[in-house]
Amino acid sequence: MNASPNEIEGALDLSSLDAARESAVRLQRDKQLVSATRDAGFFARIERLWNAARDKDGVDLLKAVSLLFRISAVAKHVRPRFEDLVSQIANVPAASPQTLVESDDRRYLGEGLRFASGSWKANYAAQAAVEEVSGEEAREQFVAVLVESVGSLGGALQALRFEFDSWRVDTQDVGASRARRMARIVSCLKRIVIEQDPEVGNDVGAALLAFARSAIAGEPILDVSARVQAAEALLDLASSIVRFHFSIASDSETYAVVAFVRRWFPSDNPPTELQPILNIVGRQVLEALIFLGKQGVPNDQLRRTFLLVLGESRGLVELRQVGSELPGIPEELRHWFLSGRLSSVKLATNDAVDETALRTIDRDIAYLFRDASDLVATLDRIEDDLPAAMSNYEPRLVPSVTRLSEGVKRITQRVNVVAARRQMRFGGMIGQLVDFNPVDHELPFESLKGSVAKIKLPSVIKGAEGAPPIVILKAEVEGDG
Repeated sequence: MNASPNEIEGALDLSSLDAARESAVRLQRDKQLVSATRDAGFFARIERLWNAARDKDGVDLLKAVSLLFRISAVAKHVRPRFEDLVSQIANVPAASPQTLVESDDRRYLGEGLRFASGSWKANYAAQAAVEEVSGEEAREQFVAVLVESVGSLGGALQALRFEFDSWRVDTQDVGASRARRMARIVSCLKRIVIEQDPEVGNDVGAALLAFARSAIAGEPILDVSARVQAAEALLDLASSIVRFHFSIASDSETYAVVAFVRRWFPSDNPPTELQPILNIVGRQVLEALIFLGKQGVPNDQLRRTFLLVLGESRGLVELRQVGSELPGIPEELRHWFLSGRLSSVKLATNDAVDETALRTIDRDIAYLFRDASDLVATLDRIEDDLPAAMSNYEPRLVPSVTRLSEGVKRITQRVNVVAARRQMRFGGMIGQLVDFNPVDHELPFESLKGSVAKIKLPSVIKGAEGAPPIVILKAEVEGDG
């Protein structure tokens, strides 16, 4: 029988955080929580409890956030007000989410952290996702907070990589423990890719590989089932990224994690459980090879990836079939599909084909261009003082330091020449204040409080005079102040 309004009034015990949680769980179970939030003094009492917890800034703060979003999961009318309360959190909490014993409390905490303010959220959420032991719904919330905070999948992978670098586990099969933890996080990322289609960011393939390496940390994975689970999760994520962003399907770096995974199994004999995802990735790589082939562009690295995915025996059969049957490709490319080598007849090219081939290395040139500029600027600042400092510390190293300095300048000059030939230039200068624009600017680990950002590393733009510019690399920026 339903309780009367008078019986429900005050039923949500807000005398302490622990009492509030217990009564909220009970009222939630009895389907009376919404009614309990409608008494006249509810908001005044909840805000007193919240303010006390916020001042302590430790586990009480986490309990308070979890409580608010447990209540608002049922009582939707209180949610906007609770979101405003949580937005007051501007600094990293002093306690870890794992101090909350129950996984559903951590799940509600993760849901609430989406509305907190400040740049601390990304690293805090990444650490929470890696350290989460058994609450998969909680882990998914932390991963969602992370992706939302950094703004791209590549940025999220980078943050998770750093957390795995410092994460330690003590079990009989350390490799299997690390592989399973990684697989759970990757599964969360895949769901986010499918449901939300976030920005992937620059070099997502390289970021996925670096993440996987840090997650496993060079440990042997003795348990075969853990090895299969991790391999399947990584390949599935790579495949999902390509499904939603076919523009990067023809970039061999997108599949960088394939070689890492295939080293865990005999090259031509992967476990049966992996065959479905290997077939999917293989089809995607083959479609990219065909797409490039119709433009007259061979890609040896992508071809090697295809053979690695399907195994050399089966892969060669499929490539030869494509070379024999695919209409609309130049004869030289047909020969390449069949043998892996271009025929002695010169490949017919035109400006469009040349440009397509060069586009795949433009991003690498852009990174070199920007990194070399930053390196030589650093050298300029210390060049006068460096020889004197080395003379005092270790005089024998002075000639080597001088050669190193001269080498940096020579390499930078050559990189600048290559970048100029590709019509590349910098967009903006380090320290310049700009209006933040996600098309031109990347904010890896921070959330912007206002619309103005400061350039940390300039963008790299490509384009001839008078032609619309193409952003090869976004500028890395930080919040102003």
